[in-house]
Amino acid sequence: IAGNAPKTEEKLRLLHRMEWPDGTGIQTTLSASPDLSAVLRRFAAKRQGASSELLRASAAERQSFLRKAVDQPLREVGALLREVQVVLSFSVPYDGLLPTDDFMDNLATLRNGVEELLKGGKIGAARLTADRYLRFMESLLNPGEDASWRRWTNTVADETVLLCDQVLDPGNAIESDEEGLWLEGRHRGTLLSPKHYPKRGFFGLAMRYLADWTKGDRGL
Repeated sequence: IAGNAPKTEEKLRLLHRMEWPDGTGIQTTLSASPDLSAVLRRFAAKRQGASSELLRASAAERQSFLRKAVDQPLREVGALLREVQVVLSFSVPYDGLLPTDDFMDNLATLRNGVEELLKGGKIGAARLTADRYLRFMESLLNPGEDASWRRWTNTVADETVLLCDQVLDPGNAIESDEEGLWLEGRHRGTLLSPKHYPKRGFFGLAMRYLADWTKGDRGL
């Protein structure tokens, strides 16, 4: 998490002290997404009341500039523009074929506790609804210029179809070979694994996956 402070670390550590059922798994995903639709939507909403034609034209030009930077590197830094997101997902086991009402009530209590904890740590968080999950996966697995998420600023999940059957655009497929994955037949997906893990974990450990900054050694 960029720009984290000691208070943020303290709040996140409390996640592990909550009364999770045995066997619960917590996964943290850091994503640099090319989908700026939500950011640009908030940008436009804040400027809707601008009375000056000059301000409205300036805002529209700014949005156009940011959209282009998604696929064309910014000349000053040579980097593509991305929205960095951290996704926390939880896997909670239960007995039987279907979860009971008591289990769902306890899960709701835990979810509310996580939200309050993140709020107390000054972390802007939003629930990963079906719509948000689908939008996230669409931008991840459909990188092409003609991808559907690039044409629409909002994604609505079809409740009659499994989410896993909605993430790929028609005609797209995920293929694999001995070196990794292929998306749309021309975009390579590769899994990078850390060479070494430290003996003790600490906040910010994931940065060491890239390199050991004290020795200058590559980590991947």
